[in-house]
Amino acid sequence: MEKEYFVGYHILEALSSAIAEINGDEGLTRHLRANLKLRLMNMSEMELRQLAELISCPPERPAELVYKGIKQEIEEHGSKGVGAIFWGA
Repeated sequence: MEKEYFVGYHILEALSSAIAEINGDEGLTRHLRANLKLRLMNMSEMELRQLAELISCPPERPAELVYKGIKQEIEEHGSKGVGAIFWGA
């Protein structure tokens, strides 16, 4: 997958996960969310900043605040281990 498309693909998959959840497809939702978390944990700093820019909403949610939130989420998931990502522990 090309690096330029990586962040956009991540956003599209997040939307797919939300749609699956709305449709009540728990298995697909769980699968997509696990992939989202793993992808997020493997993004470079540049990709994380690009993601933060795309999903920020200044002035209420500036990109830097979003970036810090993403980094905190990554740290929380990383401290729980990969098993927690797949099995929700």
